[in-house]
Amino acid sequence: MSKENPQYMTTSLWAKAARKSRKLTQKDLAAMLKISKKSLENYESGRIDMPMATAIKIATFCEFPPPFFNSTQEGQPQNRDVQGDKAGDKGMEITTAKYISLLEKTVELQKWQIEDLKIGRESFNALKEEIKTLEKEFNTQLGTRLATEMKKILAGQKASKKK
Repeated sequence: MSKENPQYMTTSLWAKAARKSRKLTQKDLAAMLKISKKSLENYESGRIDMPMATAIKIATFCEFPPPFFNSTQEGQPQNRDVQGDKAGDKGMEITTAKYISLLEKTVELQKWQIEDLKIGRESFNALKEEIKTLEKEFNTQLGTRLATEMKKILAGQKASKKK
């Protein structure tokens, strides 16, 4: 295991290192993940295999690079199938494919969110420019009207002085 290279850690050690990198308690991270503290304890101790979705959430919340899901990390098979048996090569391929698929979907979702933000920013900037244009037009009309009113007032004052 290497603390400098989290992808070579077992998933359980990686989860603990990720949490500690953000100085979070198990209770705090469990609340963020919307799971029980006991579940997180079980994942970190290796008693229960961590679901891919949970690993991705931990990587996201803790901004910690996810581990490679390798069946022989530290000489121990890491991932298990639904019944809890040790996964074979085929199971590992399926697990890895699911993980990659989830990562791709996450990246796609983030791209959509960025596009939405760009569109929102463009709409905001267009509205801001429209407001500036209307403000200039209003100020021009107001200035013209004020000038006209001032002329009338001045003309009225001149007329009253002549009488």
